[in-house]
Amino acid sequence: MFVRQSMHRAGAAALSHLLNEAPPESPAIPCSCGHSALYKELRSKPVLTVVGPVEYQRPYYICSQCHHAPNPTDAALGVERQEFSPGVRRMLAVVGSDSAFEAAREQLELLAGLTVTEFYLTGYDASGRLRDWRGGSSN
Repeated sequence: MFVRQSMHRAGAAALSHLLNEAPPESPAIPCSCGHSALYKELRSKPVLTVVGPVEYQRPYYICSQCHHAPNPTDAALGVERQEFSPGVRRMLAVVGSDSAFEAAREQLELLAGLTVTEFYLTGYDASGRLRDWRGGSSN
């Protein structure tokens, strides 16, 4: 167990380091409204991954026209408006659909060393998409 925990910590630290970005060369990116979103600053993004918690810095842009904040890094990684990586969302869907909460929580902790709450085990469908309150998928 100690070896796995150590490997997960090392993996999470390495992933955090690899994902960190410097300020962008271009001060603007296209916004979905048709205007430009301007670079404002680097911001931190925490994400739970299959190797554990990761936090990385990425450029933050904001559109002065529609106030949308597109983030190409988060979109490319599949974590836009998400706090879990795609791999963790799939794990949540599998254990949440097959087991009662306590058994699913124990499986995630035993197999992957991840600790989650009941909301996250019941909130995802089989494809890893967040379910909405009507039972469908929102994503």
